Amino acid sequence: MLYLVGLGLSDETDITVKGLEVVKKASRVYLEAYTSILLVDQTILGAYEKEA
Repeated sequence: MLYLVGLGLSDETDITVKGLEVVKKASRVYLEAYTSILLVDQTILGAYEKEA
């Protein structure tokens, strides 16, 4: 299944609850950071990875 999840307007706390659930269940997550304006360091986004 392919899901497209937006991170909101500026930082990692703008993700929806459903979006966060999808990210945590996914086997692979890709971050498109070319056209996005994120005000958060990409290493912080690693905290959203599912726990192994």
